[in-house]
Parts: sequence; C-alpha cells; structure tokens
Amino acid sequence: MDAILIFFDEKNHASNINFRDLEPDADGFIKEKKRIIYVAMSRPKHLLAMAFPEKITDKQLIEKFGKEISIIDLD
Repeated sequence: MDAILIFFDEKNHASNINFRDLEPDADGFIKEKKRIIYVAMSRPKHLLAMAFPEKITDKQLIEKFGKEISIIDLD
C-alpha cells in the first residue's frame, strides 16, 4: 500500500478506533484490536494519515507521536 487513512472516533466502542487504543496495555499483552491498528499503521510505504476528533489536542498528538509529525488543522 502506498498510503492509508485511519479515522479515530471519540466513542469507546468495540468497533471504533479511538485515541485510547494507542495506549499500552497494563498487563503487557497486546489485544487483537491493537494488533490490527499496528498492522494498519505499519503498512503504508509513503503516507500514513490519521484523522482525530477535535477534542484531541496538538499537544497530545506530539506527546504520542513525537515532534516529527506534521499536523494539519482544517480550521
């Protein structure tokens, strides 16, 4: 795959991907949902784009992904 876009949802539901799904598990075991997210995020060769709800701040994104990410705000 050349590029992939992942949409993150605000609601914590089994079928949704949300920001909390990127946190490590306390028990150290990777759950199936997190494994699928990892696989999706590691496959694109050129571009990984992620769309987050407005309540997720730039600061939270930088803390999670580092300063090297590009944040595009559509406001």
